[in-house]
Amino acid sequence: MAEAVPHRRLELEGVHNFRDIGGYDTQSGGRVARGRVFRADGLNRLTSRDVERVRGLGLQTVIDLRSTHEVESHGTFPVDQHPVDFHHIPTGDVTRKRPDLPDVADDADVLRYSYQRMLELSVDQLRTAFTLVAQRSTEPLVYHCTAGKDRTGVLTMLVLGCLGVSQHDIASDYALTAETLEESRAVLKTMYPEIAQVGNEWGHQYMMASYDTMDRLVSDVLAQHGSITDATRSLGVTTEAIELLQRNLIE
Repeated sequence: MAEAVPHRRLELEGVHNFRDIGGYDTQSGGRVARGRVFRADGLNRLTSRDVERVRGLGLQTVIDLRSTHEVESHGTFPVDQHPVDFHHIPTGDVTRKRPDLPDVADDADVLRYSYQRMLELSVDQLRTAFTLVAQRSTEPLVYHCTAGKDRTGVLTMLVLGCLGVSQHDIASDYALTAETLEESRAVLKTMYPEIAQVGNEWGHQYMMASYDTMDRLVSDVLAQHGSITDATRSLGVTTEAIELLQRNLIE
């Protein structure tokens, strides 16, 4: 089987932010299983060589969080080359429009408020995606958006939080995306000019992936709901789905 490099990322040609979310310690004294749940950027960009590498992971399920427009314009995971159980759950990309911000302390707050809006505006999509991850996590799966940062990052926060991963590790996992932002900028300029234009309007904050952004978002969630688990329940995710996720993924 193909293995992720020590810092979790699988080295691929066309996809730059494909990585394992397993291996983190949990508050229950366990550890999140490795090789079971992966997060990624646009899997429509996998090359033929990438498909062979990804095949070694044994993927059974692919969850595409991109909008219908993104899918129709740029294609999907190559199910003809690598048959999987494919699910398209179009989740609104709230970063396409810079939010009206209250007073912010610094750049890290800009995306933080966008992610708060995502939790408010994409309830159905996040509930559906989380439940599907729980149901399919007995076998390797991957969920992704375009950059693997925003929609993917919020879903990962919910998944890791419900598994009992610490706030520090959740924020650190999010910040690993910063390693791939140079490649992402290049991809946006050549393949997604409409998204690159959004970035030009936002400024440099659009392509940030800082520890502080996710750390503050988790603090907001804890202040409002008490725990990430309770925040996930507030989206309509059932207790049964959360417990299933924990049984499947905590070693």
